[in-house]
Amino acid sequence: MDRTVPAPAAGGDQPAAAQGDAGDIEAVLEGGPFDLPTALRRRRTAPSQGKIKIVYRGGYEHFERVHGQDGTPGSRPVVFSWICRT
Repeated sequence: MDRTVPAPAAGGDQPAAAQGDAGDIEAVLEGGPFDLPTALRRRRTAPSQGKIKIVYRGGYEHFERVHGQDGTPGSRPVVFSWICRT
């Protein structure tokens, strides 16, 4: 299941979908556009999430979870690597 997250509003606030739920884990997005804001690179996501899709500059940036990370609440952030833009 993909989780599509729109870019933050002009005021810099993240939309509710990007903030996550109480059981979510910390995720870090690596790669992709050099100018992708830091605010979009750190987020909360469901522990079972395998892919994250970000709305950015009129398209979508796709990130896939790096294998070998447990993703349990309280653990280190799970890394998602950029795979493509559509």
